[in-house]
Amino acid sequence: MGYATTGGPWITPERRMQQLVRKMQAVQGGKQVTIDLPLPGSNPVDLGVFAVPAEGVIPLDKTIDLSARMDAKGHLVWDAPPGAWNVYRIGYAFSGRQPSPACLPTAVAMLSCIPAASTAGLARPRCEYLGNPLGIDVPKPRLSWMIPDHKSEI
Repeated sequence: MGYATTGGPWITPERRMQQLVRKMQAVQGGKQVTIDLPLPGSNPVDLGVFAVPAEGVIPLDKTIDLSARMDAKGHLVWDAPPGAWNVYRIGYAFSGRQPSPACLPTAVAMLSCIPAASTAGLARPRCEYLGNPLGIDVPKPRLSWMIPDHKSEI
């Protein structure tokens, strides 16, 4: 069985399935701003804190890295330049899901338990309604297949 894109049993707990998380706060500049930006999720890990102008196309040189100004609890104190700003805190958190094998090999393994004569007519095996699923993260996936009928009188 393959693990597709979900990882596998060789993945250590600190590298298990993760998801990107963020928190955004709009602020008005021209003064000192104090904001709290807690990240959602289980034990989130910071990737960075950035401020960008709130309107229009954002030139890269107008992005301000505020990572060093935020404490571990997500508290930020910043002397914001004049104008409207969006402050983003970006990180990752563990999704709480466990890696599991890709679903199609599971379907094939299940079908291999049925005597060969009875599976000869099975067509279009599906997992979660997909013909070639990759990375299905469902504890009990829905498996389906068709049994073609070649009788012309029906």
